[in-house]
Amino acid sequence: MKHEILFLEINSSYSHSMLSYGLLRSFTSRMLPEWPWQHLDATIKSDEDELLKKIIEQAPEVIAATGYLFNIEYLCRILERYSRVIPDTMIFLGGPEFLGGNADFLKAHPFVNGVIRGDESSFYLLLKNLRRREKWSEVPGLCHMRDGTCLDNGIARYPACLDDLPSPYAAGYIHRGKPFYQMETSRGCIGKCTFCTSAQSVGVAYYSPDRVKSDLEYIRQSGIREIRLIDRTFNDDSKRAIGLLKLFYADFPDFKFHLEINPAMLTEPLLACLKQAPHGMLHIETGIQTLNAASLKAIKRPASRAKSLSGLKQLVNCKNFEIHADLIAGLPGQTFDHVLADIETLIDLGPQEIQLEKLKLLPGTEMRETPPPGTVFNVNPPYEVISTREISEAQFLAVNRLSIALDGWYNSTQLNSPFVLACRRINGFILKFIAFLENEKYFAGQGREALERRFELLEKFTENDNLLSQHLRFCRLAIGLPVSPEHLLVIKDAQEKNLSLIWRKAIDPKYRIGKYFQAEFDYNVGDLWLNPKAEIKSGRKTYLFGLYYGRNPAEISEITG
Repeated sequence: MKHEILFLEINSSYSHSMLSYGLLRSFTSRMLPEWPWQHLDATIKSDEDELLKKIIEQAPEVIAATGYLFNIEYLCRILERYSRVIPDTMIFLGGPEFLGGNADFLKAHPFVNGVIRGDESSFYLLLKNLRRREKWSEVPGLCHMRDGTCLDNGIARYPACLDDLPSPYAAGYIHRGKPFYQMETSRGCIGKCTFCTSAQSVGVAYYSPDRVKSDLEYIRQSGIREIRLIDRTFNDDSKRAIGLLKLFYADFPDFKFHLEINPAMLTEPLLACLKQAPHGMLHIETGIQTLNAASLKAIKRPASRAKSLSGLKQLVNCKNFEIHADLIAGLPGQTFDHVLADIETLIDLGPQEIQLEKLKLLPGTEMRETPPPGTVFNVNPPYEVISTREISEAQFLAVNRLSIALDGWYNSTQLNSPFVLACRRINGFILKFIAFLENEKYFAGQGREALERRFELLEKFTENDNLLSQHLRFCRLAIGLPVSPEHLLVIKDAQEKNLSLIWRKAIDPKYRIGKYFQAEFDYNVGDLWLNPKAEIKSGRKTYLFGLYYGRNPAEISEITG
C-alpha cells in the first residue's frame, strides 16, 4: 500500500470535471506537502471492472472522493468492491451528498471511514491524525462511527478571506482537454430556500477581482475558453457583478461565461452592463423555479412573481446572450395547473431554453428534514418527489412528458419557432401534443430522437393547419432538411431577381456555391421563422435559399419582384 492520496473523480460524462479535486489538493498540499497525490478520472458509464483494476494497481493509503446524487451509487459500488481486496485503505468522502445527517449512510457503508461536511479546510487535519482515531473529534466537519455511534463534528468552514486559499489553477490542477471548466468567484448564498443546500451557508464570501483575474489567466494558459461559474447568484451584489463583467469584457473577450442571475434582483445598472456584452459571450441561467406566490412564500425564496417576470423579460429582450430558465414541479402549494401555467408564461416570454425538473428533497435541506405534508419522495438518489398533496403520481408522469417535450422541441433551435407558433395557434397545444407523442410511443425511447423524426412528429400533429404546415416546410429548408419535391423549385442563380435579405450565415463568402432553392408560401413564414410572435399575414410569398454546402443555406431572401 502506497503512502499517497488517490482522488477518485466520478463525473456524469467526460466533458465534465470537478472543481473539488483542485480545491482539496491545493489546500491540503499547502498544509501537508509531504503527502503525494494521484488523480483518477472516470464517469458513471465507465466499465466498473476496468476502473476497479486501476484503483487496485494504485493501492493508495487514502482514497478521497466527492459524492453527488448522480454518482454516489456508482461510487459506493466501486469502493465497496475495492475494500474487499485492500481493506486497509482509508476511504473518506465529501460533497453535497453529505450535507445532511450521515449516520444512516455510514452504518450502511462500513467500508467508508468517514465523511466530511463542508469545505476543503479540514481534510489535512484528518491526514495528520489518520491512525489516531481519538483525535478525529478535532476535525471540523468529520462524521464517523465509533462503537456503533455516529460522531458528528458539524460543518467545516474556512474562516479567513477567500483570497488566502491557494489557487488550484496556479498549481496546475486543471483538467486539460475539457470543453469547459468550473470556477467560483464567491461562496454561499443570501437566500434560504428550503429545497436548496446553499441555505446552510452563513452569508456570502467573495474572491477579489484581482484573484478572479489571476485565476482566469491560469485557466487561459490551459487552453480552456469556456467558464461555468458555480456562484449561486452572480448578481447578489450588483456593483460587484458589474465590476466582474467589465473585467470579462476587457481582459477575456475570447472566453464564454455561464453564470446564474436572479431576475428578481436585476438592477438597471446591471442590465445596462449586460447589454454591453459581446454577442455570444454570456450564457445566463435564471432560477425562476415557480411563479406561484404561495409556493414562493412557502419555500422562503427572495423573489416575487412580478419582479421575476419583469427581470426575465428584460434579460430576454437583450438579444446578445442566451437565457436558460429553470422551473421546478412539486413545490408546496403548487398544483399541476400552476406548473402548466408557468411553462406557458415562459414560452410567451421567450428564453432560449426552458428546463422543467421535479423537486428533489436533497440531504441537508430544510425540506428534506421536514417534508411538506402529503409529500412522498424517493429516499434514494436522485431523491425526486413522487407525489404531493397537490400533484398526483400520474400528474408527475405528465410533468416528465412535458420536460421531454420542452427539451426536444422548444429547446431545439431548429424546432423552437414552429413549437412556439403552435402554442400560439392551438388552444391547449402542449397537453394535446404530449398526448399525441404518447400515442406515437415517443416516450418509450431513450433520450431525444433524431431531428428528422421530431420534425415528422410535429408535422403529423399539425397537418390540418395550413400555416403551421407551411411554416414547418420553411424551417426544413432553412436548415437543409429534405422537403417534398412538389413544394420546391431548384434554380441555378439569382442574378435577375429583386431580393430582400432576411438572414445570412456568418461564413466566408468563398464557400457559397451559387446554387439556390426557391419556394413559394401562402403566408409570411420568413417573418414567423425569425419571430414566431410576429403578425401573421396571408398572401403569396416567395423565398430564395442560397446554399453553401449540399442543402445547407448560407442566406435567405424574400423575392420582392
